[in-house]
Amino acid sequence: MKKIYNLIFLTACLGIFFTSCKKFDDLETFGDGKAVVLTSSSADVKPPASDSDNVVLTLNWTNPGYATAEANYKFVIEIAEKGQAFANASQTTVVGAFTRAFTARELNTILAGFGYLYDETHDMEVRVVSSYKNNNERYFSNVADVKMTAYKGPATSIDATTMNIIGEAALGWDTDVPLNFIGNKKFTGVVELNYGQEFKLRRDAGSWDINWGIADGVAFELGVPMALKLGGANFKTLDGTGRAAYLIEVDINNNTMTVYNVATTMNIIGDGALGWDMDVPMNNDGNGNFSLITNLIGDKEIKFRMVPGSWDVNWGIAEGETFEVGKAFQIAYNGGNLKIPTDGKYRVEINLGANTAKITESKFPEQLYLVGGGVPAGWTPPNSAPFMKLADGVFEIYTPITANGEFKFLQVQDWAGDWGDDGSGGVIQEGESNAKVTDEGFYRINVDFTTGKWTSLKMDWGVIGSASPGGWDDETAMSKLGNYSWTWTGDLTAGEIKFRANHNWDYNFGDNDTNGSLEGGGANIPVAEAGNYTIVMNLEPLGYTYTVIKN
Repeated sequence: MKKIYNLIFLTACLGIFFTSCKKFDDLETFGDGKAVVLTSSSADVKPPASDSDNVVLTLNWTNPGYATAEANYKFVIEIAEKGQAFANASQTTVVGAFTRAFTARELNTILAGFGYLYDETHDMEVRVVSSYKNNNERYFSNVADVKMTAYKGPATSIDATTMNIIGEAALGWDTDVPLNFIGNKKFTGVVELNYGQEFKLRRDAGSWDINWGIADGVAFELGVPMALKLGGANFKTLDGTGRAAYLIEVDINNNTMTVYNVATTMNIIGDGALGWDMDVPMNNDGNGNFSLITNLIGDKEIKFRMVPGSWDVNWGIAEGETFEVGKAFQIAYNGGNLKIPTDGKYRVEINLGANTAKITESKFPEQLYLVGGGVPAGWTPPNSAPFMKLADGVFEIYTPITANGEFKFLQVQDWAGDWGDDGSGGVIQEGESNAKVTDEGFYRINVDFTTGKWTSLKMDWGVIGSASPGGWDDETAMSKLGNYSWTWTGDLTAGEIKFRANHNWDYNFGDNDTNGSLEGGGANIPVAEAGNYTIVMNLEPLGYTYTVIKN
């Protein structure tokens, strides 16, 4: 018995020894997920029209193993023509599942979106892009090759690269208002519509052959996709008086139109700007266009929202789009956040009509000079006249300009980095033309890099006030004196005067400190006693001054 006990003891010791010497694998760690493996139920899908409601293609994929509940997994199925690197791919989103079945009608709609005709077989590629719900940790699956053939149906037989609004709600039943084509049978535009009036959609300007109205049983409603019907009833805008601007989105693939109110405001919001609780208002450039030059914070995010303090109407980057500084990208309602790459000053532009945004580095100058054949400096940069800097990126100068006079803007008194006109009042450095005015005269030129625009205003100056011949009712005209000065000689009574242009109080100068310098909208200038005076107002680029001398 003792030997048996010894044998048992020895066996246990050996077990402990070999167990202690065994090298275990490293402990498993939970990673950030991995690309899924995609499988397709078919490599050749060619359903007849009678199978439109039947499932003809099922896609399955493996679990990516993200560090969260499966309900937070997001999968985007991309289908595109073979060999096109998934450019303009159709996208179908699945959340929290590892499979998606497509009916024949769904695939037919996708193929119609590429403009394919029925009974044409096309080599297509399918892949799955996996990520968290917030689009982080994106991975691309393997690519499955599937031949697909569309059957004849209403969507398949209609291709469209143009779309128009027609009707009394817009510009009447004889004038088409074109929308912008943004690809894959999708259109968008900012259009003014009359309240309580009707309109339709038609593909070809001037032709009713292919037109859409509202589907049966569907009510006109803002912010909701409304089903379309070929040759359907007219849309009717909401009751009211006057006109308002609307953003209109048409998606022939999904057979819908969505109409949104367009406010006159747009704001930047996010910790990449002033935080998620403080809106940064943008400039309204009209017709659904907004812009602003502002400082943004690197490695932080922003979005756009229409009304300060409200998330009801907001835009972010569209799904599948890539943000790159200096390049336009598609935006979408409730789209994703935009991540700013580095700290800096940027020009932010939004074009709701084209459904795009663009963020570029802003490099406007610290100083600006005027040069050109139509201005006193001529085309000699060292003679160029300095603008007055009103604010960061905002400049002003008063100058005579000859008839059809041309000019440009310099950031130094040299041609390096000169600025010109983009043909429509915009200020650009590359591909620019000379800026120009038609009529000879004395002008105020403003260059505003925060809006990217330059403007000119012809001005005729005069003396106005209780001491002047015309009193406060209208200015007494002054005469031009040299390049930058205006003068008048005449009788004044005791009282006050100012300088005003174009019979408009928007353009006036006074003197806040009675020190001989002029300030826009400044205080009235006192005239102590009646008499004959010579008045000179000098709007030299280096400073605005005046003299009132009794003769």
